[in-house]
Amino acid sequence: MPDRLRLLRRPLQLAVRPFVAFIYATGAPTRMSAGVPSDEPSGTVPGRRPLRVIVAGGMSGSGIGVATFEQAVASQFASALSRITDRGTDWESIGDGSMRLSATASALLVHEGIGGVDVIVISPGSSDILAFTSVSRWATELERLLARLRDLTGPRALILVTEVPDVASHVQVGRFVGRMLTADSAAFNVAARSICDANPKARFVTLPIVEKSDFIDGAFSYSTVYRRWGRHLGEVVASLRRR
Repeated sequence: MPDRLRLLRRPLQLAVRPFVAFIYATGAPTRMSAGVPSDEPSGTVPGRRPLRVIVAGGMSGSGIGVATFEQAVASQFASALSRITDRGTDWESIGDGSMRLSATASALLVHEGIGGVDVIVISPGSSDILAFTSVSRWATELERLLARLRDLTGPRALILVTEVPDVASHVQVGRFVGRMLTADSAAFNVAARSICDANPKARFVTLPIVEKSDFIDGAFSYSTVYRRWGRHLGEVVASLRRR
């Protein structure tokens, strides 16, 4: 690319950001605009010495695209963890209509039983990227949330922060906007990994990517993705707890 065009790209990106954010905040087609379950967002996998797990934020916590929370990530994660550890699991999903990190933080920090939770999975980033939240602001919110959870939870508690997916793969956009979203996704992940590395209870986790098998008759299957994500989280947590 000629140097002149390269210099013009950044100002142009900044100029169109508010317009793009408005489009996706007001209903442009995205995988995050599907409906959410209306049943109870918690449950139990029977077994001895039950572990308590919470999945909060983003698609994972909201259960977007499935009929019940039993099909969402928290339940699938709990089932996988129970099978691997031979223990019961009490699970809970925490989501918010906005799916923004600030809303996730507010819900977690007022949760009455947070001190007794064994594993917290936080799925942040996608909605903040679509709203074009600055990386520095988002990183500050995440760092403060993890610091508070470190202090509020028990000594063996684990806090997993899932990688922000390439948001361009979740929305119908052209090449120019797609590059903006991809760049922001990468920047959010660099910040999240660094923050997790500095917190002794936190771990940065990459979830399995969306595959061709996640599309059934051409439609995106949320339940298939959530099942794979839950199984992966169960394996990760079981491994970490054995150390």
